[in-house]
Amino acid sequence: MQEEYRRRSEEAFERNYEKYYSGSGGGSSYSAVSSNNYNEDEKKMLHEIYRMVSKKFHPDACGDDGSKMKFLTKLKEQWGL
Repeated sequence: MQEEYRRRSEEAFERNYEKYYSGSGGGSSYSAVSSNNYNEDEKKMLHEIYRMVSKKFHPDACGDDGSKMKFLTKLKEQWGL
């Protein structure tokens, strides 16, 4: 039961994130992330975060179909890493 709740929560988060940043959810153009918005220290920190989470969300580690890793890769691209 707890696993089902976690899965549904993650799916809802991904849907809402996609909706907000695709422009159909009312997000403003100010919310669009550009790689120019981060200095080198921030990029280093984001890269560290990406590496930690990617180990947790890798399909071999979490046993899902790879959707979490695809979502994380999309974030990485938006962050400009």
